[in-house]
Amino acid sequence: MIGIDFGTSTTEVAVVVDGQPVLLPGPREDRVIPSIVAYPPAGRTIVGSEAEARWRIDLENTIHSVKRIVGRRWFDQEVAEFRSTCGYALERGQNHEILIDCRGGKLTPTTVATTLLERILGTMNLPVDVPVTLGVPPSFGSDQRLALVEIANAAGLERVTTMDEPYLAVLPYLRREEQQKKVAVFDLGGGTFDLAVLDVRGRVHRLLACDGDPYLGGNDIDLGMADWVRSQVLVQKHWDLRSRPESWTALIGVCREAKKRLSVLPQTTISLGLVDPVVADVTVPISRHDLNPTLHEAMGRCFAICDHVLREAGLRASDIDEVVLAGGSTYLPQVREAVATYFGAPPRSELPADHLVAMGAALASAARDSRGR
Repeated sequence: MIGIDFGTSTTEVAVVVDGQPVLLPGPREDRVIPSIVAYPPAGRTIVGSEAEARWRIDLENTIHSVKRIVGRRWFDQEVAEFRSTCGYALERGQNHEILIDCRGGKLTPTTVATTLLERILGTMNLPVDVPVTLGVPPSFGSDQRLALVEIANAAGLERVTTMDEPYLAVLPYLRREEQQKKVAVFDLGGGTFDLAVLDVRGRVHRLLACDGDPYLGGNDIDLGMADWVRSQVLVQKHWDLRSRPESWTALIGVCREAKKRLSVLPQTTISLGLVDPVVADVTVPISRHDLNPTLHEAMGRCFAICDHVLREAGLRASDIDEVVLAGGSTYLPQVREAVATYFGAPPRSELPADHLVAMGAALASAARDSRGR
């Protein structure tokens, strides 16, 4: 019984062992696998963390966030927005399909996504004839859902279905005997934000309302941090880290790592040794407090969506019985505090937020298996 959260920024895989969801492949740092495929000048195609390292030096041939355009056509509005920010070349193919033009050739998003999933699963020695559940955003249409199933099939998995991510994120917390309650799933990932309100009784649920922003997430926090570091270097060294595209890309990468440290530490430092040779000897201290302007803007956008979803559900924030955090960006203490203030109660966070969808998907697969489907 396999659960997969094939996310915009990362991919997580879980299985059920003795009735409990278990994350793969092992140590926690290995379980969050960057959803990135790189095509180096020579040698094999690489994926995951190894590919992420190349993103800083070879952006045009390092394919990230491909989930955004899987199952879409060239003239979709989402594709136009993606083309302006992705950093690699897209072309229009036959029948308005999307082609990624890189060192690996002219590839469809499906081909790139299949390579990523195939390589990830190939390291885990998983059975292929058991139920598999893929988490998908509620906003995904039938074309995108079908494309993800086809990708999983091409990667070697057979009995694949999709389920909405908000319910999967709630599932690890649910007990069959629980009374009816209203649950909000606050999902702030690397590249997207979604809020869903569910009416839940035991393991039965009904989606009351949901909405999100496909371009709001941890990446915005990374960019805000990079801008802040850039301003510090401009003042101290009179050097603009945006003057070299490769330096700016590298800076965003080191800020992403610093953000992870700030989820557990009140302050850290950012070394520019691997960012730009002009300021290679510079180290910039950064604290959680320094993130506040960026987080204020991002959380404002999140809560505007929350307001809309609650109106659609006919509810107020105080009507929500339980809030579940999902997505790696919710590890930042300021995010958790802001969510608690908005809903008037601390959100649930006993389980790892970045693994909830994969864990719930594994449980859903186990339930399918027990019913003989």
